[in-house]
Amino acid sequence: MRYLRWKKDRLGPVLSQITFGTPDPVYCEAVFGTHPHVAQIPAERTWCGDMALILEPSQGGWCLLTPRELDVYDRLQHQSLDTLLASGSAEFADALRRFLAFLYGMGLITVDGRGFYADELIEDGPIATVAPLFLIVPTERCNLACRYCFAESGPSITATMSWQTMERIIELVEAFPAPFACLEFAGGEALLAPELIRRCVLASRKRFAVVGKQVRYVVQTNGTLLSPKMVSFCKELGLEVGISLDGTQDTHDRNRPFPSGRGSYQMIVDGWERLRAQGVPTGLIHVVTRESGSRQSEVLANLEALNAGSVKFNPVYEIGRARKKWPELAVGPDDYLALHQSYLAYLCRSEMPVAEENAGHMLRNLSTRMHTYRCMRSQCGAGRDFFTFTPDGRIHACSRYRHHKDLCLGHVADVSALSTLWEHNSTLVRLSERKAETIPSCRICNYRRYCEAGCALDAFTQTGCAGTPHPWCRYYQGMYSGLQALVAKSPEAVQKLCPDLDVYDQVFFE
Repeated sequence: MRYLRWKKDRLGPVLSQITFGTPDPVYCEAVFGTHPHVAQIPAERTWCGDMALILEPSQGGWCLLTPRELDVYDRLQHQSLDTLLASGSAEFADALRRFLAFLYGMGLITVDGRGFYADELIEDGPIATVAPLFLIVPTERCNLACRYCFAESGPSITATMSWQTMERIIELVEAFPAPFACLEFAGGEALLAPELIRRCVLASRKRFAVVGKQVRYVVQTNGTLLSPKMVSFCKELGLEVGISLDGTQDTHDRNRPFPSGRGSYQMIVDGWERLRAQGVPTGLIHVVTRESGSRQSEVLANLEALNAGSVKFNPVYEIGRARKKWPELAVGPDDYLALHQSYLAYLCRSEMPVAEENAGHMLRNLSTRMHTYRCMRSQCGAGRDFFTFTPDGRIHACSRYRHHKDLCLGHVADVSALSTLWEHNSTLVRLSERKAETIPSCRICNYRRYCEAGCALDAFTQTGCAGTPHPWCRYYQGMYSGLQALVAKSPEAVQKLCPDLDVYDQVFFE
């Protein structure tokens, strides 16, 4: 039997402790009684090499079984447990009991009609454990002229937030009912407003300490302003830094030039090296376009040469400036799936691969019913525990769609609290009811428990309807099935990608 465990999962061990009295499933009388009736829960099965994938779609339980384990699993449908226990040696009976305990703990069998997971556990979507996110745009101005900028920023866009507006945002975040928070500064180019960021961090940190609110501070930057002085600034304030680096130098410089046409690649690499030398936590984003996607092997080789441990591949979106150049920039779901399938092959053959973060998030979604990455679930928290504040003081449900009129929640000067704003926005009310079970094509999909119908705002902004599947559902179906196949084929590749996952691997029956 093979399956995944996320080392930071809190839900599974807690449920196991409640049910079995231990953090791991065990065969015990409290659960199985003396003469239990054990039955399979209807599940899909697919061969992945020489292992059988057993997948129960309604709760998302799954594992990989050897042919011998599959034979025992199937015999549960035709024989009583007492008969099955008596059909072999004492060693077989002991292995069978342990095997059944794990099948029960994964939600693949019932015991006297009871399943391990209650239906209501995830009826409203996966259990999410992520700090509320408050994204602040201190300025819409930018010193680059990126071809696909969704915010359509540039040097001529001068909107900059006032300190009065920033102070009001701090007050609203302080009052938000949560012990944790993440404040992220983005743009435009956020580091064009360093003094505003400094004042915000120092003032908010002081106020939040009084009320016991823990907070992370992140800045997303194009990386061109990371001089030694700016790197010291980031370190001094305790900022985590995200940088955009779009592949090789030639592709990056075409996509992310200065207004003069001069490339920005080398300045960004130099700044990134300074951050790493100073120990500033840093991440890389690569926006995938048609050109860079077709040159993935070169992109990965370049990242390896830069000693980049990880990168996040984000597809270019048909919003903002990208609309005008969409035919040459476009990456569709099938293209993006092919790119990630190629990446998984690279993962298997490389000794020290660059870890792609979105593939890692999907692997974690396969390992636990706690989904920590908000951008891969329908109920992402947009407008509920995720807010974007633009320089003019307007509050939006999502940074990417901050120009969408239906997703504006008001102005900081006019609201008394953030936590109930969504209740007064008819679009967000409709989106709050969007679940995989309410969408016909999602309701019958084997992978619905992992993607949970995908980003609701993507679906809404592209179709105008809350009750539609994600436009890229083919991509997610292909990725989740491909990742399960990867677990069967190359468990060591899984751990290269996600060191925080354990691949549980035990043969119960020889």
